Amino acid sequence: MALSGLRTSSKRSNAEILKERLNENENLRALHDQDLDTFHYRQIAAPTQQHHNNVKRHYKDYAEEEKAKGREAHSEVVIGSQIPPLKYIKGFALYLASALQGKSSAYIRLKSLKSYMTTFLALWPRYAGSVVPKELRNQIWAFVSSEDLLKVVPLSTGRRAMKSIEPRCLQIICETVYSSRGIFRTNRMRSQLAFLILFSTASASRPGAVVESKCYVDSNEALKWGNFTFHVIPNSDDPYHPWLLVQIRSTLIKGHRTNDAIFQDLLFHPDLNKNDRLTCAILPLMHLAFEDNIFKNVQCIEEIMSPGIPPKNMFKLQLRDEVKEQVVLRAEVKTLDGFKISNLKALKYDRYMHLLRKLSIAAGFQEPLTPYDMRGSQGNKADAALGQNMCKMLMTHDPKSVDKYCSRTLTTDLSAIANRRDQEENVTAYMRSATSISARLDQHAPKKLSLQQRHDLLSEPLLVQLRREKAEELEKITELQLQLASADEPLQSQIETAIASHRKDSATLAKKHELIYVRESRFRIKEFRQEFFKDADVRELSGQSSVNTPSLLTLRQKEDPALTAGFMELLQNLSSEIPSDDFSVLVNSLLSQPEQVLSLEYYPGERPTDDNNCPVCEKSLAAANLRAGVRPGSHIHKCIGEREAKIASERLAEMFTPRSCAYGGCSHATRQTVFSTRSEYLTHINIHINALQVLSSKPLALAVCRMKEHRNTCNEEEADDWPTHFAECHAINVLQTVETCYCVMCAIWISDDIGDGQVHEVHHTLHYEALFEAYSLRSKEDKAMLPIGVTEIDGYIEYEHGSGFNGKHPEFHGYLVSGVALAPAFCPFCIFDEFLPMQRRMTQYVETRIFVKHLGTHTSNLEDTENFCPVPSCGEHTFTKFDLITHLISSHRVPAAGSAKHVNVRRLRLLASSSVPTKRASDAADNIMDDEEPDVRPKKTKTSKKSRSHEDGYYCYGCRDYVKDIDAHLSRPARSEKAKKCRTIHEYAKMTDSDRGPKVNWVSPT
Repeated sequence: MALSGLRTSSKRSNAEILKERLNENENLRALHDQDLDTFHYRQIAAPTQQHHNNVKRHYKDYAEEEKAKGREAHSEVVIGSQIPPLKYIKGFALYLASALQGKSSAYIRLKSLKSYMTTFLALWPRYAGSVVPKELRNQIWAFVSSEDLLKVVPLSTGRRAMKSIEPRCLQIICETVYSSRGIFRTNRMRSQLAFLILFSTASASRPGAVVESKCYVDSNEALKWGNFTFHVIPNSDDPYHPWLLVQIRSTLIKGHRTNDAIFQDLLFHPDLNKNDRLTCAILPLMHLAFEDNIFKNVQCIEEIMSPGIPPKNMFKLQLRDEVKEQVVLRAEVKTLDGFKISNLKALKYDRYMHLLRKLSIAAGFQEPLTPYDMRGSQGNKADAALGQNMCKMLMTHDPKSVDKYCSRTLTTDLSAIANRRDQEENVTAYMRSATSISARLDQHAPKKLSLQQRHDLLSEPLLVQLRREKAEELEKITELQLQLASADEPLQSQIETAIASHRKDSATLAKKHELIYVRESRFRIKEFRQEFFKDADVRELSGQSSVNTPSLLTLRQKEDPALTAGFMELLQNLSSEIPSDDFSVLVNSLLSQPEQVLSLEYYPGERPTDDNNCPVCEKSLAAANLRAGVRPGSHIHKCIGEREAKIASERLAEMFTPRSCAYGGCSHATRQTVFSTRSEYLTHINIHINALQVLSSKPLALAVCRMKEHRNTCNEEEADDWPTHFAECHAINVLQTVETCYCVMCAIWISDDIGDGQVHEVHHTLHYEALFEAYSLRSKEDKAMLPIGVTEIDGYIEYEHGSGFNGKHPEFHGYLVSGVALAPAFCPFCIFDEFLPMQRRMTQYVETRIFVKHLGTHTSNLEDTENFCPVPSCGEHTFTKFDLITHLISSHRVPAAGSAKHVNVRRLRLLASSSVPTKRASDAADNIMDDEEPDVRPKKTKTSKKSRSHEDGYYCYGCRDYVKDIDAHLSRPARSEKAKKCRTIHEYAKMTDSDRGPKVNWVSPT
């Protein structure tokens, strides 16, 4: 399209140009009007300015020390300041050498001291306009390197050890990137880290040239899409699969960030070989490129790697104008829908280092990998392969600079040279691998404090004192809240102010506790890891294996993320005849991953949609949209359970044939009313069942089934469960909604279409026989189980998540995470109660709150003395009520007194006294770590209406119910399971004013 108007003009004079620019630029006009007879400072880089400020701060601290000693002090370096005398400057050098803490040793390095003093001498001409005399400088350098100083102050002269990164190291770290759990919150961050690691290793770039530098915080200066050029080159051997070449321009060069004339161009191509594509930097880069939709004329990777029309000439892919200034590697931000990748904010150096550290530990490296390890290792390789000059160009070093990254390790077979033999590749490969970072790889190295180590740390007096002080603050808050309820209006304001003050103090104590705990735990983990790797020779030579915590027998394995299951399998196994097509498949596999990593737990096969919605009800699973305490995994599971029950009910409804009622004496049966739907028929049948249940509840009434089949009346009397009777004897499932339950161990839904419970009974019997039958016989010996694998701290016991007893003892405690059961919990009272149906005995508890509430129904009925443990394998040891509950908590890990907040370990509350605990106002250790499972305490058992109506009756230990006439109750015919249990146990207690008397053996009056 032709442009309108003239685009050129005649040359203008300097005066005309100046006038125009002064009119347009207000700041320029102000500078022209300003008096320039002032002191100006040369512009310096931000890191240099920070270093200057650091030295100024040390200089000021030294002046304070001198003032405290009553000596003359010089603290400022400003215009008009006089250069202090030589002895004062030497004193400052001695102060730095003596007071500063080294990173790898107690004292700083000699090289660091010289750097501090060089900066100090440079401050004077810059900030004071004074040049330090040469004689003074020479004396300072002489003192810094003198025997007088070095003999007294052991300054380190060592250097930081450079780690060697070999191809196997890169493969290990990349495998960890794509398969790790609990490190990444978004799948894009995986690709960002993969590209960042591979690009940094190949290019030897400083991290500040790729991500936002620590020295330029909030500058958002990082690698942008405008720094990338994508070249497509015709392939004469295979025209339909051209070559792709990516040119990356690095402009954030150290010391030259504002100089556009200094930059570095690097070229990369896709590694299409099957064995090399895991460490191909272009693979994750193309994922990022297409996710950001950066190309103007290309929509998918196939249009580049296998175009429909083969290119005849080399060309560049155009980028959309709006993405050229967009940062490539971006930060994660928290939203209402979880973590997402920001469109604007660059990934920060600190976050990059944090992820590298976690990846290194997960991979099993002895020491964390750092960006400068990648840079130094590539520098060594480039020096050997390209020569020193090309190496300095790659690393953007000054040609006159000293080679800082030259390795001191020779990976050459010197014996072969001495004996004039050729170098053997396998020997040099062994040498390189022995000196690489993956040489002492061990994924069993400690990643966190063990249970005992955690206990030892929490038992430190300072931490104990902080928790005690926090508990005192919470108790004061509780007392004030009680006063507030009855206080007069003038006092309410004062009390509220006092409460706010105590809350602030409590939060301060909790924060201080957390900071000390985290800092100390990191230090101790580092020590324990060093000891672990130090003892590697002992383990290898003796054949010892790492000690693993025994796991629960019922624990199902955590599912791998979708990325691991999909992309990693393709990466390892995909091998077609066309490598370019394989590359396209891998890029598309990365693009198909959901935005967020599934950090929460879900049951097998149950996942939210890509939009983080429930796949059944399509409700958003963001925390703001769920009820308090409901987790996404439990919400989806509940919806799927309702769907399964609905499907089963609809299946029975379709199979239903119209029929009339066959119950004796029913008016509808007499009129032969036909019920056309299952719903109508069950509504009617349940009228008869309800009538039978009412009769069964009356002590002297007799309930008899009048259902007719083939002209014969049933005449069943006192059925233990009338709905089950109709299912077993008359093939009628009387439930409108079919009972459907989920087996956590088998990860399947089971529906009881018949309604007699046999499908559940059979299924649960198999689990009972496998898990608990071996412990069902009570030993005559005192074999009460002792606590195993637990520690006690502040009125709680703690044990490792998912740990068990390896089949040596029964396991009831389960493993519940984020509202999802990785292993179900079981009730030890119900499991071995032979009078209960197997389905009730083997109830799988998947919520801590419900489990604690159920346990309370058992513990509230315990005798004060002479109780057996409900687990028969514990023998005939007798417990008091308090001791039995404590035994259940500490030995069987059952939350009989409630559970507490926890993340790294499971925490169960112990009884504070010999009575069932009530809800306490404070919890001294609740906030040791962040909340994962809720703080659950057993609630006081409410007296039911039925129990209140028998305040002066009897309590039957067979059916565990209250009755008015115990003789009539225990004399009734044993036609039902309930009656049989009462006759078998034949024990009762007299009730007086709702108090239960002593247990008595019943003797028939006849």
